[in-house]
Amino acid sequence: MSLSFALPKQLTDSSSGIGRDMGVDFHSIFEAVDIDTATRVERLDEFELFVEIELTQDHARAIALALLRIGPLLPARDRFEVTISVDGEAASASDDGEGSRAKINALFELASIVRAEVAFRVIIRKLVRDNFLSVYDLEAFGHYLINEPIKQVLEAISARLDGHINLECNGLSKPGGSASLQFVPEGYSGPMMAALSSATRERTIALFKETSFSTTLPATLIPLDFQLDFPLGRPIIDEFFRRASAVLSAAYLCNNLELDLNNNLTYRLAGYKVLEEKQVSVVALANAHEVLSKIANWAYDAGGSTDKVGLARNVLSLHASSLPELVGQPHVLNAILSNYQIYLKDNVSAYLDVRNRMAELLLESIAKTHALVESLLDSVRNGMLVVFTFVLTVVVVNGLKDTNVQVIFSGQYLWIVIVIALLCTIWIHHACKDVVARFDSATQITRQLLQDSYRNVLIEDEINQHTNATFLSNGNHLKDQIKKYQRLWYQVSAILVLAFAIGHIVSHQYFSRVDSNVDASSATSTQRPASSEKILGESAGVELLPAATTTPPKSSQTTPLHDVPGTLQKAPSIPSH
Repeated sequence: MSLSFALPKQLTDSSSGIGRDMGVDFHSIFEAVDIDTATRVERLDEFELFVEIELTQDHARAIALALLRIGPLLPARDRFEVTISVDGEAASASDDGEGSRAKINALFELASIVRAEVAFRVIIRKLVRDNFLSVYDLEAFGHYLINEPIKQVLEAISARLDGHINLECNGLSKPGGSASLQFVPEGYSGPMMAALSSATRERTIALFKETSFSTTLPATLIPLDFQLDFPLGRPIIDEFFRRASAVLSAAYLCNNLELDLNNNLTYRLAGYKVLEEKQVSVVALANAHEVLSKIANWAYDAGGSTDKVGLARNVLSLHASSLPELVGQPHVLNAILSNYQIYLKDNVSAYLDVRNRMAELLLESIAKTHALVESLLDSVRNGMLVVFTFVLTVVVVNGLKDTNVQVIFSGQYLWIVIVIALLCTIWIHHACKDVVARFDSATQITRQLLQDSYRNVLIEDEINQHTNATFLSNGNHLKDQIKKYQRLWYQVSAILVLAFAIGHIVSHQYFSRVDSNVDASSATSTQRPASSEKILGESAGVELLPAATTTPPKSSQTTPLHDVPGTLQKAPSIPSH
């Protein structure tokens, strides 16, 4: 509900005119005047509009008289007062009677076009009637709730609360709020939220007086008054409900809680341990409002008792060292509920025994996970052993036999290496899948065993809260180990195959060049010219016999050196005459 600003879409009714406040059209009254700078303040007891502007006296007089006629447009439960100030002179009126108009006319010169500094102040005093209270400007009202000391706001609400209050808001499109503070559109006649019964309020307050005390909080408010069942979509108003809910819930759970005007609180909670803090910000505590409100509602519901409040304090003191630390810890409520189930069975110490047995089962689960990792490591080791055995057999044994390198890196051995690497890879892949499947099966069996064994002692949410973290950690550890060992095996097998492939290519090319050089040398020596042989023989003093062209002798005896074809023989000496 704004005098000059458009309302957010989620709270604006298409039928409510912008600038209209509970039937008052301030834009029409201040026609030709920009009231965007108007000051708007709204509290539970009153709404105030203040506009200061320079106008001609005749124009200002028309506006002032129009403001006197807003009375019939307001709800019957509200009253107004208009104060006009012209160049330092002021007059007030609260109706449209002759006397009021005369006081206002006295401030102006009739038919004067002289400009003057004029201030208009409209105050609408609001009263609660039939549990209804007017809200003329939601934005201004939200700023009041969030910026005023929460202690004073709670006191103002408590003074007006008689079971519940319906806050009738101009510009609101749908109901919202809590069971005790319901925000409804202007003229709303639809279904309303069920209000808290007086018996519920009286029982809750009586139990609070038995278990706690506070000298600074109103004695008639309870945490359910600020449980926001239907948020309004206005951040500042929703934030106020969060803060009020956190403060009231903490007060009902602590042994003592005091609130000051600086929105700081001091509390003391005595459980298994004592939690005690001073100057805790309400803003910080509001972050834990959800957990606090759920615990307080459980402790003070229809079956509320001092035992439930004491049990809640005991568990709270074990799970947190301060109340703001409860933010994001819904498992605390689960622990309280489990403790209460055991308490109903007259065996308080059984809770710790159950927790110990759960811890033992989880330790066994961790041990099984490590055993699965070891079995996976054995599979990788066996694969490497097969590969290394083959390498030692081929390289070392053949090396001892002085086998040609070309044989070691032959194509046949290369294919054997590739086949072995592929088979071992497939084996390790299926071993990893088998390990994961066995882990999932063991996890599911353990989880089901815990639920079947302790469902009558612990609630399912607490069982899951304790087991899920362990199972998730074990699963992540197993997956990390699988990835590590798979990566190791892929690297080893790739290096082995690559080494044999490179060895095969290099050795093949090397021996091909060697064979080519040998063939070329043989061809050159067989084609040497005969003239060269003759010259060589003469220079050596021997006669070079022609190479034999016949087949070698069939005799098995060793051929004398001089009979060997193509050998150099000494020429016979010629006798002298």
